[in-house]
Amino acid sequence: MSGFFYFLPGMTPGDVAASGKPRHDAMANCGIADVLRDVEAIPDDAVLTEVHSGPNGKTGVCLYPKCGHADNPLTWTYNATRQQWIDASGYWIGWDREQQPQPVDLQRKCVLSDYSITDANGREWHVPCARSVDSQRSSLPVEYAFAGDDLVRHIAPAYMRLWKLSGQVLDHLRGGMARDEAWLVRAALEVLQVNYRLAPPHITALQMMGLAVLTRTTVMAILFALVDNDLEQEVLEQKKTSTTDSRQDN
Repeated sequence: MSGFFYFLPGMTPGDVAASGKPRHDAMANCGIADVLRDVEAIPDDAVLTEVHSGPNGKTGVCLYPKCGHADNPLTWTYNATRQQWIDASGYWIGWDREQQPQPVDLQRKCVLSDYSITDANGREWHVPCARSVDSQRSSLPVEYAFAGDDLVRHIAPAYMRLWKLSGQVLDHLRGGMARDEAWLVRAALEVLQVNYRLAPPHITALQMMGLAVLTRTTVMAILFALVDNDLEQEVLEQKKTSTTDSRQDN
């Protein structure tokens, strides 16, 4: 397995990790903290390597995060001849030319998998369902409380952003507030980021490899899955049929 590697220019191992814990404030300064938000321990979750001449020819550190579901121990070294690197503005992103990253290599530790969509290269990506006409079909973590004797259901705080995004997507699909192409593509990426360590530079890198993830087809498939569009259309069709039958009976 081989995912993406990261080079943080000008940093030392002590800048990036302390007492076996990653320093997410330092990674935030590079713009990579959100991508690696589920990297919680080093070296358990990622290999950290000091590099004296990185892809930009200068010193820094390399991070190679372990796949969220990989049991094999990590070994990794910087190898400019075997690896391809691109500047991602604040950090560099790299990959092995002979082992292109696959979806499983980019998975987070926790995956919400309600639907699977297939890209143009036949690779499968897991997509969460944030809201549905059947609330039990959503995999978003829920917290319960009581207001007197009444049960109160709350979306877990970490997933409120996705919940709100799903409402905006649903509004668009129902003909409410129309969204432009750029907004829809960014929304689809945000959905994938729930389960995968991805950001715009990763999408660009994959497209450069001939492994485009976001296309018109996959963007809409991801957004449809987010709001359980298939079930909604089925329910709407049932309602139309029921209304038609009722009118005919009258």
